[in-house]
Amino acid sequence: MKNIFIHGSGHKSASWNKTVSYMENNENILCPNLSSILNGKEANYHNLYSLFAEYCNNNDGQINLCGISLGGILAFN
Repeated sequence: MKNIFIHGSGHKSASWNKTVSYMENNENILCPNLSSILNGKEANYHNLYSLFAEYCNNNDGQINLCGISLGGILAFN
């Protein structure tokens, strides 16, 4: 099972580094950079949500999502 940590607006994936350092099985932890997921597309919620959903669907098996701020909204949706 993968654990995906999603940063908020104005943050980067490195925002999760300290949290991840306390966790076991770090090989199952992903902290994507949302701007990289956009891959040059316009930074709006519709594009981000669509591309993030695609990112999640490309992971085999079950996933757990944990987000803060904008990342929390993406996780809930």
